[in-house]
Amino acid sequence: MIVVDDGSTDATAEVAERFGVRLPRLARQSGAAVARNVGAEHARADLLFFTDADVLLRPDALARAVAMFERCQQVSAVFGSYTAWTVHDDFFSVYKNLVHHLTHQAANPEAATFWSGVGAIRASAFWAVGGFDPSDTRTSDVEDIALGYRLTRAGFRVRLDRDLQGTHAKRYTLASLVRSDLLHRAIPWTRLMLREGIARRDLNTGVGSLVSAAAVLLLGPALVGGLVVPPLSGLAAGLFLLYLLLNRRLFAACARRNPAFLLPAVAMTALYYVYATAGAAIGLLLHVVRPREPAARAFRGRVESHAGQVG
Repeated sequence: MIVVDDGSTDATAEVAERFGVRLPRLARQSGAAVARNVGAEHARADLLFFTDADVLLRPDALARAVAMFERCQQVSAVFGSYTAWTVHDDFFSVYKNLVHHLTHQAANPEAATFWSGVGAIRASAFWAVGGFDPSDTRTSDVEDIALGYRLTRAGFRVRLDRDLQGTHAKRYTLASLVRSDLLHRAIPWTRLMLREGIARRDLNTGVGSLVSAAAVLLLGPALVGGLVVPPLSGLAAGLFLLYLLLNRRLFAACARRNPAFLLPAVAMTALYYVYATAGAAIGLLLHVVRPREPAARAFRGRVESHAGQVG
C-alpha cells in the first residue's frame, strides 16, 4: 500500500507510518493528479488500484478488480461504485452518497471514463496515456474522468463493475455539497467535454438528467404563467410529475433510508438541476472566452521530479 502525503499539515503521515505503508511525501500541496502519479511511480505491480482517503473499501474490492482483469484480458481499467450506505446519517451526507451510488449503478458497464475513488488500471495503460494530467484540475475534480476519456480514445477498454464498491465516509453540508457539484463537477466537466469533443449521454449527463433539468427550469415559469393563463397550471403539474418520475429511484432510496428525507430530497434535487445547469452555462462561457487545447501531458513518462521522496 502506498499513501502519498500531499503536503499535509496534520498527523496524516505519522498515522500512515504506523501501518508500514510506503509514504512518498511532497514538499508542497500539488493536487490529486500529481499525488496519484507520484504514488503510481512508486508502485511496482502491473496493476494499480486507486482509492481516496475517505473511502472504506469492501473486503472483496481488490479481489474483484483482479478477477476482472484475469477474466477479461482486453479490459485495461475497471472502476466501481459507492455503497448505498454511508457512515454519516445527516441528510446532506446520505443524499449525496445515494446520488453517487445510484448514478454508477445505472450507468453503462462499457464506460468511457474512469473513477479513482474505487478504480483499478493496468500500469501499462496508465503510463501509455501519461497518467493523470495536472492541467485537468486544480485540486481534485475531473482528472479521473479525463484519464478515462484518454484511455478510451487511445483504444483501451474501461469497464464499470457495479459490485466493486467502497463506502464513502465524507460528511457534506449544503454549502460543501453545492460547492463540490458546481466548482468540482459541473464547470470543469463541461469544459473538459467541450475541449475533448465528447458529449456521451451517461452518468450525470444522461438523458434522464437532461430532461429533469429542463423540466425543473420550465416549472417556475409555468407556475407563474398559470396565475395569468390557467391552462399553464396543468403544464406545471405535468412537468412536476415528469420530474418526480425521472428521479423516482433516488427519492425512493432517500425515503427508505429515512422517510423524513423524502421532501428535502425532492427540493434538493430540483436545486441541483438549477445550479448544475448554471455550472454548465459557466463552463460553456469559459470555454468560449478562454478556450485551450488539451495541455501537453505533464507525465508522459515516469515521474522524475518527485522520485526518491519516500518516507
